Amino acid sequence: MPPRKRARAASSAPADVKISGGDAKPAALISLWRSGTFCDVVVKVEGQKYNAHRVVLATASAMLHGLLTAPMSEADAGVVTLRDMERQTFETCAEWIYCGECAVAEENLVKLLHAAALLQVSSLLRAVSGAFEARVDAQNCLVVWDYADRYALESLRAVAMAEAVANFAALPRDALLALQETQLVTLLGADDLAVEREEQVFEALIAWAKAAKRLPLPALAAIRFGCVSECFMSDSVHTEPLMQKYEAMRAVAESLQHALHHGCARRGDSDDDSDDDSDDDSDDDS
Repeated sequence: MPPRKRARAASSAPADVKISGGDAKPAALISLWRSGTFCDVVVKVEGQKYNAHRVVLATASAMLHGLLTAPMSEADAGVVTLRDMERQTFETCAEWIYCGECAVAEENLVKLLHAAALLQVSSLLRAVSGAFEARVDAQNCLVVWDYADRYALESLRAVAMAEAVANFAALPRDALLALQETQLVTLLGADDLAVEREEQVFEALIAWAKAAKRLPLPALAAIRFGCVSECFMSDSVHTEPLMQKYEAMRAVAESLQHALHHGCARRGDSDDDSDDDSDDDSDDDS
């Protein structure tokens, strides 16, 4: 958005992520905005003043609509002050609001996501979410999953979770330990969790529990103890201090009982695999 006294200067930093698909205003209105003509509100960010049109801001941002229509506010004097946001990030948001597109350095995508959520610019929030979806990998998926949960971005959440499930062994340890309990339960409970051994799932849970200083029983219930070797059960599960409470021992017993009566489906097993096994058995019988 243009400063109050001079035109908006172009950023010298490379902007390598193009975000588009917004509601572009008419070219004449964009020209008036860039020149500061007929602007009737000033937005202050980190001491910098930006001219804009009230109606444009109020229709694009639910948060700014509230500030601009609140009685007895500084907006009555034609000024709105935004905190918890950097100038460059606000300029990018303003570019989106007026032009329906913007460009941002990849390392600043998180700041733009936070700003879109703070300003409640839903179209920008969806667009930035889409940019994140294209960049999710094993190293960042847990952090992205947290952003998705924080801002209720279901599509982004699904992409991040799928990446985490498919690359469980490669997930950064610090990010894994920082998971919310509900996220941990969802991850460890995934039928298609990519692990070679169920023991890896138990070890991940215990690492999280030691960091959090508590053992979440719903996550423990997600462990398929019927698929764990007897040696690991005796050497690691039964000797783990966190497993000495009655509730933990009962969870193990219930898991083993379920495996006894229903069998233990290993992670990634599919119906096709079961059918193949049945066919093999039939062939043997014949």
